[in-house]
Amino acid sequence: MTLMENERSMLSGAWLGHEILGEIVETACYLINRSPSLRLDDKTPHDIWTGKKPSLSNLMVFGCDAYVHVPKEKITKLDSKSER
Repeated sequence: MTLMENERSMLSGAWLGHEILGEIVETACYLINRSPSLRLDDKTPHDIWTGKKPSLSNLMVFGCDAYVHVPKEKITKLDSKSER
């Protein structure tokens, strides 16, 4: 139930299609495992399982714009070096 609620929330907030439901469920599970829980005395499931605090440095807004680097061979001098 919690996964489905998170999935529904991410889908509506990011305006994404249903074709990426698998990735959304994986993301929701990843976030739940790294979120503090009152039942675990404000520790995360990741904390309990591994004995270490989880790194949150790789988190970003779900559904945010992404840019890919364009190789030098495919652009001219004044072209942008990345594409959305």
